[in-house]
Amino acid sequence: MVVDARVLEHHDGHLLLEVDGVARCYWINHIDDTWYVNSSLGQTDLVERPRLPRSTVVATSLGPVAPVPGRVVAVAVAGGETVEPGQILVVLEAMKVEHPIIAQTGAVVAEVLVAPGDTVDAHQLLIRLEETP
Repeated sequence: MVVDARVLEHHDGHLLLEVDGVARCYWINHIDDTWYVNSSLGQTDLVERPRLPRSTVVATSLGPVAPVPGRVVAVAVAGGETVEPGQILVVLEAMKVEHPIIAQTGAVVAEVLVAPGDTVDAHQLLIRLEETP
């Protein structure tokens, strides 16, 4: 289906759009990853999705493992450091896509097992973590 549309006016969350010869006003509000579009026809919520979804972080009881085979781009923590949930630990690159490896819980870094430039296999342990006391 082809629709002939053009923007007639746009400013401060207001859009005047002509679609197939009919002009209609839209009010647009952007909050976080959602665009709320309102008109006389009602409201439409448009949710932005990442172009490439973040890789799922896999972890063992010892710590995070590589979700895919790749190359270590960066190591963001050192032995003895306390990490918080959501903190980036390591960044891997696989097929020109960066995969941040993130701490799932608070812990202490017992040992960093990789360094920038290292090649890792899928499911390889990257950092050994110990629970915080």
